[in-house]
Amino acid sequence: MFTNQTDYSEVVLLFGKNTISKQMPFSEFEAVLDTYATIPEFGGREARAAYLVVDASLSITSCVLFLVEFCEDGSVNKSWNVPLRHMAEIAAPGPDLGSGPIRLVCHSQCPIAWQQNATWDPSMGGGADDFKMMVAIIKENKLCLSTQARSGGASESPSAQQPAWAEQPQQTAPQQAPFGAQPPAWGSQQASPQWGGQPVPQQGMPAQMPQNGAWPPQAQQWQQPPPNWNGAPQPNYPPQQAPQGQAYPPAQQQEDEANRAKTASLLRKLRLRLTTLENAKSKELAEIQFERKKESQHFKIQKRRLQSFINSLTEQNEALKEQLNSQKNQIRTLEESVGAKLEQAVEHEKKEIMALKQNFQKRLEENEVEEIAHLKEVCQVKEMELLYKEEISNQLREEVVVLRRDKIRLVDSGADNFLGKLESLGVSFINFHPGIGHLSIPLEDMSKYMEDTEAYVAEKCLVPQELYAKWRAHYDQPTCQCETSPGKVCGERIQRQQVPSQYSEGETDRCAKHKRQGANDEGYKSSNDGG
Repeated sequence: MFTNQTDYSEVVLLFGKNTISKQMPFSEFEAVLDTYATIPEFGGREARAAYLVVDASLSITSCVLFLVEFCEDGSVNKSWNVPLRHMAEIAAPGPDLGSGPIRLVCHSQCPIAWQQNATWDPSMGGGADDFKMMVAIIKENKLCLSTQARSGGASESPSAQQPAWAEQPQQTAPQQAPFGAQPPAWGSQQASPQWGGQPVPQQGMPAQMPQNGAWPPQAQQWQQPPPNWNGAPQPNYPPQQAPQGQAYPPAQQQEDEANRAKTASLLRKLRLRLTTLENAKSKELAEIQFERKKESQHFKIQKRRLQSFINSLTEQNEALKEQLNSQKNQIRTLEESVGAKLEQAVEHEKKEIMALKQNFQKRLEENEVEEIAHLKEVCQVKEMELLYKEEISNQLREEVVVLRRDKIRLVDSGADNFLGKLESLGVSFINFHPGIGHLSIPLEDMSKYMEDTEAYVAEKCLVPQELYAKWRAHYDQPTCQCETSPGKVCGERIQRQQVPSQYSEGETDRCAKHKRQGANDEGYKSSNDGG
């Protein structure tokens, strides 16, 4: 037998949203409770946890599902106090996790009523089964739990594989079966006292199987198992009848007991799941009712506020109506008085307007006479000033002509000797002009060239000065000068005409498009003239 507590391991699991986030030995969890260590990842929230007792075969024998609240620094709240070991000792049977029914404490199956709010119900659905996750993580044995017994053999019965602190005291009187427990089955050796290794028949039950396969009337009561804790009858298991003349086989009896145990375990698991679902629905319904009650109270408060607001608005509306009626009466009296005053003011203004019109007309006539006389005087003065300016302009023009002649004469007389010396030395005066190229200027034409250069060059090119000026504009910017719209010309780039005498306005200064258009227009005009 395992007589030492170290043959069993105590583990604490911390759950996340849909998985187990952390696992630790119970000693490490006690260090967290004593503030020697912290769990920062759970700081500031309440976490679901599980206290497990694991035997040497890594099978869960006890499970306490509890809630633990962490502070911001990751330490456990000092007000937390849940007796995990004591609750595991007095726990009711739960589902079978591989080595018989475990001792289970949860919200739906809490042996201590005032600790129920500190527990939670496991999820036993197909997708997220908390028991399966706990079994899987214990089987991984990442905590290196002990898997060998420290004393005794490995063939000890499961009832002997319990820690000393977890043994149940023997009960001398029958008690009500806990939640999910199976009532004692008839024919079971564990349901009858032992004496000398042989079962002693109970009252009303035969010690051995009848030979004819029929049970006596006093044994019929064992075919109907007693009701469970909530009053619902247990399933009726009909006894297996042995063949006539043969004893009931022990193998068949053991198989029946194993089937009953499996059925009882399944029933416990189903009842536990049903109870957890009922508790969850009840909790959800209570929360919904609380929210509805809270909303109802809120709506009642809002209704009272709105009603008081409506009453105040009604009173204000009545007061405003009375004020409006009084203001209407005042406005009516004011309209009557203002209408009378307005009529008097209109008559008075009409009289004033007539007087003002007469006065304005009189002053306008006087001002017109004065203005006409003043304008006549101004016109006479301006005419005299204009005549005086014309005389001065004529005098100045004559003086300019005289001064220009004097300038040319002085230039000719002053520069004759210098230019004559240059000409005697064979120096000639040559300048470049577009259209004619390098032009040699004789000494006697120097004054004429300097007085009007453009006219002198046009004369040398044998074209009029006006034509030379137009050709020079074409030479500087060879673009089409055809007017496409008022104020706009074509502006298309054309070929430059190098000789001024070959330049023709309206033909040379146009692009090919506008040349054809101009030829068509001239042909049309000539045909009209001929007709």
